[in-house]
Amino acid sequence: NSPQLLEELLRKDQKFPSRGDMTLWTEYRDMSGLGYGPFTEEGERWYQLRAVLNKRMLHPKDSAQYGGIINEVVADFNKRIRYLRQL
Repeated sequence: NSPQLLEELLRKDQKFPSRGDMTLWTEYRDMSGLGYGPFTEEGERWYQLRAVLNKRMLHPKDSAQYGGIINEVVADFNKRIRYLRQL
């Protein structure tokens, strides 16, 4: 229950994280004809995708251009949550 223990555990994470069972997610993407990405890939393939994303997404100057679309997604999500709460 200590924050120090959690920090130690997180810092010992491997270079290639393991997300556990992603079968349902990958089956859905297969059935829908969708590809995989950094959320569904693991191991070295995940690392390759993440390295490409890091170059474009994690620099403040580059990431600022995504602010508008991210805000739109968040607004849509909030609108959906409000709608579902009324049901």
